[in-house]
Amino acid sequence: MEKFHGTGKTVERKNVNFGYLPEERGIYPKTKIYDQLVYFAKLKGMTKEEADKEVKKWAQKLKVEEYLNMNAEKLSKGNQQKIQFITAILHDPELIVLDEPFSGLDPVNTENLKEVILELVKAR
Repeated sequence: MEKFHGTGKTVERKNVNFGYLPEERGIYPKTKIYDQLVYFAKLKGMTKEEADKEVKKWAQKLKVEEYLNMNAEKLSKGNQQKIQFITAILHDPELIVLDEPFSGLDPVNTENLKEVILELVKAR
């Protein structure tokens, strides 16, 4: 196993807090976006209050605030991708695995997401 950069930890699910953005959509089509994001954040150990704060922060940053009370099936593929990205980073993971992060995004949103990813890298 590889050591996680700067921590000395072996990269294993039990040792490293990680976020994952799969290539295939992993959101529930008939469930409101806000509810899903809070649910996934709570699975990663966040309180509802922490999750609410982070959901609002990232929704604003990625310009998806207007979709939080909509079911996922109503969103475009690109906006679903942004929601899935928020799911991957909401809990401030130490390691993020992104599989085709720009899939479904137009050039403007691709550039915006790229900037967010670079900001996250710099913050570590």
